[in-house]
Amino acid sequence: MTFGTLRRLRWLLSQHIPLARPRSFSAAARKRVLLLSEPGPIPQSQTFPFHFYQPELFARWQHELIELPTKVFEAAPERAPGHADIVCVQTWFDLTPARCDALFQAIRSCNPSAKIVFLDSFAPTDLRLATMLDPHIDLYVKKHVFKDRTRYGQPTHGDTNLVDYYGKLYGLDYALQNFAIPPGFLDKLVVGPSFCTAPRLLPQFFDRAAARKLTPRFDIQARLAVQGSDWYQSMRGQAVSMIDGLDQYSVLSRNGINQRQYMRELRESRLCFSPFGYGEVCWRDYEAILSGALLIKPDMSHIETAPDIFRANETYIPVAWDFSDLAEVMAWWLAHPEQSEKITRQAYQVLHEHARQAKFVEQMAPIFSDPVVQ
Repeated sequence: MTFGTLRRLRWLLSQHIPLARPRSFSAAARKRVLLLSEPGPIPQSQTFPFHFYQPELFARWQHELIELPTKVFEAAPERAPGHADIVCVQTWFDLTPARCDALFQAIRSCNPSAKIVFLDSFAPTDLRLATMLDPHIDLYVKKHVFKDRTRYGQPTHGDTNLVDYYGKLYGLDYALQNFAIPPGFLDKLVVGPSFCTAPRLLPQFFDRAAARKLTPRFDIQARLAVQGSDWYQSMRGQAVSMIDGLDQYSVLSRNGINQRQYMRELRESRLCFSPFGYGEVCWRDYEAILSGALLIKPDMSHIETAPDIFRANETYIPVAWDFSDLAEVMAWWLAHPEQSEKITRQAYQVLHEHARQAKFVEQMAPIFSDPVVQ
């Protein structure tokens, strides 16, 4: 890790984020940004880059940022920093209408002229909170969305497109659901970064010009959790069964090792199979690229995300959602190591450039920019 990266991380630690006790904005701040966050690694992958890229953000926007846990704000909004210009807020997807109204009324009361931005760190691609949030927010940041926006507002059997597909595939009966999209809501949608900006990943993509590849010892790494909802368990169970059937290769498929071992195995593996989780985008996608393993994943051509690591046969290798071509695809890429290494290098370069060139700053321009006066 370079001196510049270490200095940046030391600065982050000195900020002690998020704040346990509210403080006030300084009078000199050109833009006052209040970040209300949820705990845990998934929400933190959205909030961490606001701190990591503080120097670049400040150079462009001359802002001051204060982060506060959402629950701390809710407990005593009158004690929180007020009169922010921008308020970014995270909640979990189980947000109720009553809590939603109370939360955003408190935000607006303390910050009457602020631009209010919702940060959605949820796994599924849907916009299930759109109707509830629409009256309260100006922008909605999500880590991956449908390329075809007309898919929003369409009914599915079950609550996501993945439940719909795999429920039908495995003969599971789910009632139709439809999350309505208010007029104009899709204009509020901003595609933000995904897991690549998490604290344990972003500094590595920022600092390293190439993946941390070790001499391969294994052909396929696919350590997959299986237990979960019935459709998820059926899908993941089939994935593990098919991987285990590739007994002509050295395969790692059972869950239950620690993170350090898991990452070392990825660095020692030629291929990484990453089926969907409860949403399309998974930690494993970025961990594989960081480790120099070729990412094999169900077709992601319906998804928009940034940085885009899902360019078929350029940064990852797609397979059918029902895994019907999985064995054939695995065999071809294991037999062509030079082509495989080219894909892994290209995938890593996308993430390294995104991190090193601070492209997060441009992604967040809709949040920091002043509204256009008509």
